[in-house]
Amino acid sequence: DGMLLAIVWALQIFSGHTQTVFVTGVGLGIYGLVVGITQWRTQQTRWSIFRALMMLGVSALIAVLLAIPQLLPTLELTGMSNRGGGFNVQQATAFSLAPNLIGRALLPSYDSPLFGEYVAYVGVIGLGLAIWGMVAIGDRRANKLSWIVLASVGLFLALGRFNPLYLVLAELPGFNLFRVPARWLALFALAMAMLAGVGIEALTASLDKVNQRKLRYTMVFLTVFIGGLIILTRFVLQINPSDIYGDPIPQNSSVALWVGALVLLLLLLWIRKPYLAVGAVMLELFLASLALPYNDLTPPEVYLGQRFTISQLLTDQDETVVPGRLLAISRLFFDPGDIPVLRDRYNRLGLDAESQFHAFDAVKKQEMLMPNLPMTWGIPTIDGFGGGVLPTMYYTQFTSLLLPENELRTVDGRLGEIMAKPTCRGACMPPSNISRLTDLRYIITDKVYDVWYDNIAYDTTLADYWATTTAIDIPNFVFDEVRILHTEPIADMPSQTIPDALYITVTDWNTFNAILQSEHTILAVTLVDSRTDGVFFQLIPSPLRRVLSSDVKVYEFDMPTSARAYVASDVVALSDDWQGHEDALSIIRDGKTSVIHGDVEPYSLDDMSPTVEITEYSDTRVVIDVEATYDAYLILNDAYYPGWQATVNDTPSMVHRANTMFRAVRVPAGSSTVVFSFVPELWRIALFVGCGVWTVMLFVFGVLMYRRRGMRPVQ
Repeated sequence: DGMLLAIVWALQIFSGHTQTVFVTGVGLGIYGLVVGITQWRTQQTRWSIFRALMMLGVSALIAVLLAIPQLLPTLELTGMSNRGGGFNVQQATAFSLAPNLIGRALLPSYDSPLFGEYVAYVGVIGLGLAIWGMVAIGDRRANKLSWIVLASVGLFLALGRFNPLYLVLAELPGFNLFRVPARWLALFALAMAMLAGVGIEALTASLDKVNQRKLRYTMVFLTVFIGGLIILTRFVLQINPSDIYGDPIPQNSSVALWVGALVLLLLLLWIRKPYLAVGAVMLELFLASLALPYNDLTPPEVYLGQRFTISQLLTDQDETVVPGRLLAISRLFFDPGDIPVLRDRYNRLGLDAESQFHAFDAVKKQEMLMPNLPMTWGIPTIDGFGGGVLPTMYYTQFTSLLLPENELRTVDGRLGEIMAKPTCRGACMPPSNISRLTDLRYIITDKVYDVWYDNIAYDTTLADYWATTTAIDIPNFVFDEVRILHTEPIADMPSQTIPDALYITVTDWNTFNAILQSEHTILAVTLVDSRTDGVFFQLIPSPLRRVLSSDVKVYEFDMPTSARAYVASDVVALSDDWQGHEDALSIIRDGKTSVIHGDVEPYSLDDMSPTVEITEYSDTRVVIDVEATYDAYLILNDAYYPGWQATVNDTPSMVHRANTMFRAVRVPAGSSTVVFSFVPELWRIALFVGCGVWTVMLFVFGVLMYRRRGMRPVQ
C-alpha cells in the first residue's frame, strides 16, 4: 500500500498543481493521524499512530525521490521567485470562501454557478446521504471518523481570511506559498463523497430501534438544515456579483429543483433503496453540471486561429536571427472589428450567449497576444504569462522601471494589465531607454481611448513620447492641415473644444514644429488633406513607427539593430543581493551606465566602437561575435539563471548578473566568440536519481506482485 501511495503521489507531483500536492499531503497526514488515534483507542495498540504516520512519511519520501527530476528545478525556481519568501497574509488569503457563499457552495447550481474555485458540492441528495453516513451505526467507524474530520478541516480552512486560525497558518511555510484557500474544499468534496458512499452502504443494513430513531431525527434535521440553506440562499444572503456567473439571486426553477431533491432524499432514506440513491445522486449532479462554465464550449479556432496581429509579428520575426520582444498593453475592453462575421458564424454553430462571450474574449486575447499566448506562437515577449511560480523576484524588480511612477510592482506578471491605466489613456508607455534594455521591439495596444472627431482619427496612445519630441521629419503625405489634439489650450492660438475636455488646434507644419519646441500637452497629431474630403494620416513620434492598425495597433521601435546584446562602455559594480539590485534600478533609470553585480572591477571607457553580432540564437545556446577596442563586459539581455555557462574563445568564463536580471561576461580587446550554453547540472543529477529510484521501485513492485500471484491457492 505504501508503495502504491508513493507512486500515485509522485504522479500527482508530475501532473498536478503544486498546491494540490500540498493539500493532498496535509489531507493524508490528517487521515493517517485520525486512523492511528482511532485504532489506538479501540485496539489499545500503542504504535498505531506511529505506524500510520511512519507509512505516510516513508511514502512521501519515496514520492519525493520519484518526482525529484521535477521537484529540484521547481524548488530552484521557487527560491528565486516572488514566492520564495512566501506571500504576506493578505495575498495568501486571497479568494477565500466567504461565509455567505456556503449555501451556494453546498447547493448545486442550475442557473448561475459560483466562481469555479468555490464549487465543491456533492448535491442535495449526496449531502443528505453523507450526513446519514456520519450518524448511522456500521462497521466503518474508524474510516468514517477520518472522513468527518477531513470534511470539517477542508471546509474550515477554505474560509481563509474569514477564519482567525487561518490568519495564523498563512504565515507558516507551505501555507504562505499559495493563495486561494478555497481550494481546501477539495478535501471537503472528497470526504463528503466518501461519506455519501457510507450513507448509501448504510441503506443496505437492517434498522434496529436505535438506528430507526436516528433515521427519523436525521430526516428532521435534513429538512430543517437544507430547507434553511434554500431559504437563506434565495431570500436573505447577499452575494457579490463578481463571485458568481450570472444573477446572484437563484431563479425559482433552481429553488424548485432543490426542494424536489430534498423531497427525493427523504423518500430514499425512507424506502432504503441504495441503487435508486446512486441513480438519484448521478442525475442530480449531471443536471447541476450543465450550468458549469466548462459547458460553454467555443470553436478551437479561438485559440488556434492565427489572427492578423500574429501573422504580422511572425512575418517580421522570420527576417531576423534574434526576434525582438513584444509588450501587449490592454484591459481587453474593445470589440473585434469582425464581430458581426464572428457572431454569424457562432450562431450557425449553435453557441449560446455565454459561449459567444467566452469566444469573443478569447479572440481579443489572440489579437493582443496576452497572457501566455506568445509561448503558443513562439513570439518573444517581456510579459505574456499569467502568474504561478513565475515571475522571479529579479523580474519584478527590473520591470518596476517600466511601470508608471508610484505603481505597485507586479508579483504575478501581467504587466500589460497593470500598464493599461485610464490616466494614460489606456496605455502607460514604457521609457524608451528601458525598452531598449529589454530588447522591446513591439508594443501592442487597443484603440479604446483613441479619439474620432469630425471623421478624423487621433491616436492618443503616444502622449508620453510626444512630450519628449522636439522635431519630426515631414512624411511622404500630401496635406494642408496639421490637427493637434491636446489637453490644454495652446497660447495665442485658437482651439476648438471637443468632448472629454480636449482641444483641437488646426495649424501648418512650421507652426507645428514651433509648438514641439515649446511646452505643450500634445496627445496626438493627424495630418489632413481637407481638399480630398478628409483624407488623413496619423503622425507617430520617434522612436516608434506603427506597423499595423487593425482591431489593435502594433508599434515598432525604430532601432537599426537588435538590442539583445551590447558591449558596455561604462560599468559600476554593486553587490549581488536585494539592496544591490535596488541600487541598480536608480542607476539604470537615470543614465546609460551598466551595472555588474559581484566582485568586479568598474570602468569607464571612451572612444569605444565595438561591434556585436548574434550569429546563433536558440532557447539553450547563444553565439555572439564581438569586436572590442578594450577589455570590457558583454551584456546579453536575457535572464540570468543558474545553469547558464559561457565560453570566450573556447575558454570557460564566469557569467555575471548584470542590470538586476541579465547576463554578462568579460571579453578581451580584439575579436572574440562568446558562447552561452544552458547546462542545468542540478536537473541532470535529479534526472539520474529519479530514473534510478523509478527503476528500483518498479522492480520491487513487480517482484511483490509476482510473489502475491504465486501465493494464491490453486483451485
